[in-house]
Amino acid sequence: CSSTLVALDCAAQASRMGRQEFAMVAGTNLQLRIDMWIGFCKMTGLAGDGRCKTFDASADGFGRSEGSGAMVLRMRAAAEAKKEHAIALVRGSCVNQDGRSATITAPSGPAQQRALQSSLRDGELRALEVS
Repeated sequence: CSSTLVALDCAAQASRMGRQEFAMVAGTNLQLRIDMWIGFCKMTGLAGDGRCKTFDASADGFGRSEGSGAMVLRMRAAAEAKKEHAIALVRGSCVNQDGRSATITAPSGPAQQRALQSSLRDGELRALEVS
């Protein structure tokens, strides 16, 4: 579920290291297997209203969705030299996985905090500067 973000992190890091001028990152998520839907229903993992409500005390499951997206990354200096308009800027990124979480549906809160802190350090940002 995070493979596109891992690809974005790899592309951003390679660009910062001067390994490439361009990178294309794309990802797709399709819900093609009915047995997965049935399994999530049996374990009551799906929210009744289909909304995740992340970090909210009223969270009661998650909502499944499909989607696809792609982006082209370019080194900032190269884009500025050609007077190209950037839609967004990847200031920092981080990927982590310790393999010791209880289950895939119970990720490690402290590990997620460390990843966010590492991303902020990588981008030389403070949390309040992120929008």
